[in-house]
Amino acid sequence: MCGLTDLVSSCLSKANNNRNRVNSTQQTQPFLRASLFTGIPPTIRFYTKGTKVSKPSKKITCRLTWCHNSLLPIVMRNSLSASHFTIVDESLFFIGYWGRHLKSSQYRSFKPHQKVNHYPGAFHIGRKDRLWMHIEKQQRRFGEHVYGIMPKTYLLPKDYERMRSYLDASPTHHVIVKPPASARGTGISVTRKIKDIPEKTQLVAQQYSRCLSTVSNKYMHLTNYSINKLAEQDGVANSPVAKWRLSELWQFFESNDINSDNVRERIEDVIMKAFIACEKPIRDHMTRHIQHGFICHELFGVDILLDEDLRPWLLEVNISPSLHSGTSLDVSVKAPLAKDVLNMAGITVPPSAEEMSAADYSTKPRNWPKDDDHMQKEAVWTAAFRKEGVLNPKILKRLTDEDIRTLVEFEDEYVRRGNFRLIFPTSETANMQSLFVQPVYANLMLQQWQIEQEQQGREVGIERIESLCSQRFARNRNNNSDC
Repeated sequence: MCGLTDLVSSCLSKANNNRNRVNSTQQTQPFLRASLFTGIPPTIRFYTKGTKVSKPSKKITCRLTWCHNSLLPIVMRNSLSASHFTIVDESLFFIGYWGRHLKSSQYRSFKPHQKVNHYPGAFHIGRKDRLWMHIEKQQRRFGEHVYGIMPKTYLLPKDYERMRSYLDASPTHHVIVKPPASARGTGISVTRKIKDIPEKTQLVAQQYSRCLSTVSNKYMHLTNYSINKLAEQDGVANSPVAKWRLSELWQFFESNDINSDNVRERIEDVIMKAFIACEKPIRDHMTRHIQHGFICHELFGVDILLDEDLRPWLLEVNISPSLHSGTSLDVSVKAPLAKDVLNMAGITVPPSAEEMSAADYSTKPRNWPKDDDHMQKEAVWTAAFRKEGVLNPKILKRLTDEDIRTLVEFEDEYVRRGNFRLIFPTSETANMQSLFVQPVYANLMLQQWQIEQEQQGREVGIERIESLCSQRFARNRNNNSDC
């Protein structure tokens, strides 16, 4: 019987042969992407609708299955279809799942060949009340001059009287009121009337001060497209409310003599601080509820408001941002996004049912189990960072097997990033390490790796890792031949 390694090697060989072969209408694209490193399995490539992709053998295509879900967006289905995936019932064998957030207990059933589009515990950043609780803790640790990234928020009914005092203090004071776990504008309102806000209902209210003459126009102040799109039929707008690409926003700023790079950097600062504030509870939750640390990935939608001084404010983080594509603009933005998300997930050809129990995932980074040597290294370097508060280049002097696995995944993922832009870790974001509730060894190691990569050139680090991977691959091959 032909093994998985042989099948995958055959696919890569066909991809290389077809790379320069041009079809009468378009070039056939490869099905697999080889790793940068020896002995690391290739990942499946994903494309947008209409791309002609080299078709693997039936022994592989029969394994390319994705779990059916009513929330699986069309743009995602199109990318899956282009790479020869079939949508199947959840009771059948499947590689990937894209849908609602699952119960924590359900993550235990996922196998190492599968991918799921949420992290257990992502509600710590996705629920508006939990997000504020974690941000507020960071404000107490570092002060609002560092963590003043979110409007003052009241968790109702607990903070009802404090909210009342705020509204009574000035006629310009308003609050945006919303349910803690809603999405797409459901249940949101702007008010300054305390009688409009139920006393005993679980809600979130954020401080909001704006001009009294326009605050009644919800389409101006509730900047959610699920609401804004109704402005024309409601008689508030003369034409459909426009959506802008981010590139159009940056162009608008530049045309008005506003430095768009500065605005973007400040927005990215807010985003990083928000995720850092919620990182530990999510990581702890993940440790408790999943067996394989590399099966999860997630696309987040971050709602940012710019005030009159172009200061960014975090409003909320969506753990299921809409990929609905109702307009041509939606498709032009979300189809490439869906493709990039799938590529970033690093999906590999799964083993057959017969090979499942013997499948080797030793090249994958993991949170557990780790050998004693690596655990000791983690303890030493996290303790050193807690004491000194600075990175030390010596962290990269001796790399453990787990370090190598992490760096391999990092560099391969960087190649697969598409239009995503890495904002953490980079050489400019080392100051963020001190904001974590607890220092994370992998973050410290990758931060120093990035600093050296950007100083020396990426190819230097890649050559070092490739040398180590080649040595490991040779050892494993020799060990297998001795058996």
